[in-house]
Amino acid sequence: MGCARGVNHAMSCSTEISGRLTVVLYNRTGCTTGCPLSVRCFSCTVKQRIHIIGGPGSGKSYIAGKLAERFGILAHDLDDLFWDSTTSRYGVRTDASERDRKLAAIVSGDGWIIEGVYFQWLAPSFDAADFIVALTPSIWLRHWRVVRRFLSRKLGRIPSKRESVTDLWQLLRWSHTYDADNLVRARKFLTEHGRKLITCRTFDDVLLAAETPDNSVWTFDKNVKTKLRVATQNDAEAVAAINLRSIFELCSSAYDRSELYRWVGNRTADNFRKNIELGQIHIAESDGQAVGFIDVVPGEVLAIYVLPGWERKGIGSFLLMAAVEKARIPNRSVMVAASHNAAPFYAKHGFQSVKEVTQSRNGVDLLFTQMEMIKPTRG
Repeated sequence: MGCARGVNHAMSCSTEISGRLTVVLYNRTGCTTGCPLSVRCFSCTVKQRIHIIGGPGSGKSYIAGKLAERFGILAHDLDDLFWDSTTSRYGVRTDASERDRKLAAIVSGDGWIIEGVYFQWLAPSFDAADFIVALTPSIWLRHWRVVRRFLSRKLGRIPSKRESVTDLWQLLRWSHTYDADNLVRARKFLTEHGRKLITCRTFDDVLLAAETPDNSVWTFDKNVKTKLRVATQNDAEAVAAINLRSIFELCSSAYDRSELYRWVGNRTADNFRKNIELGQIHIAESDGQAVGFIDVVPGEVLAIYVLPGWERKGIGSFLLMAAVEKARIPNRSVMVAASHNAAPFYAKHGFQSVKEVTQSRNGVDLLFTQMEMIKPTRG
């Protein structure tokens, strides 16, 4: 999906594919080829670097091929690097140094698509990728595809080495545990490398991710349509209301009532106008209603608040990922001072506790957890 000509630079866009909500962020960096918009649209981007992972039969090769055809860039199957193509025997691995040399040659290019089940030896491509996709269609659909491919090879419809029924059985067993084992470890690996993983099921999902600036595509509650936009002064009242309600209703488990009252003090919409003017505050909006906001400066997430009643719909995670993208500085951590009730949420998304800190809120000293995300994304 490309950006529409003539829209305002501060706009976001949301769309719906196959009945699932997707949320699209537009950043404010300039296009590379003179697009009249202040946002960067994919149609103005010459190359893209895409890494696709997923279990056997998840559709990696099919989707990589369609993306390659659509965008005019080469797709690379990691099996061609991992397995030795010079032997007629099935299951012979390429020497690791030769495999890594071939990978380095691919990722040094401006545009590529890499797909495969692997992750342990792929830090170079993960670091270089513009976005990383995990394909997770139904496990039974994946099994059917694996069996169909095996039969096609046996019937000579597609080329194959000497894959046996035992090989097929072992592949199906491994595939059945891929999401709970390999994919979980892949997510952890990516988190440690400061990269995020976009989960998709279909080509449409991946296509939307590929055509969206900053890979800011997220799937949430199917009944909720959300978009992110820059706050204006007209939003000040809504921002203040979200802030106050969130503190009183969602922070009460970590702070007593008297602390909360002293925390907010006489806070009004005017307390947020300066940061709105500076462009630090962005609003999450659903059907015209403000349901959350972020306040971000380079290197630090100052605030994330979700309107009570809208929590547990993925909005908090969406806001955090957007905040990290906006706060990131190359080769530096992103910091946040988390309230005690929010610290587990940040930890779940890759932040690590540094120390307990005391911060003054309207003259009241409150305890927070200083947390950081190490080098959140490639600069």
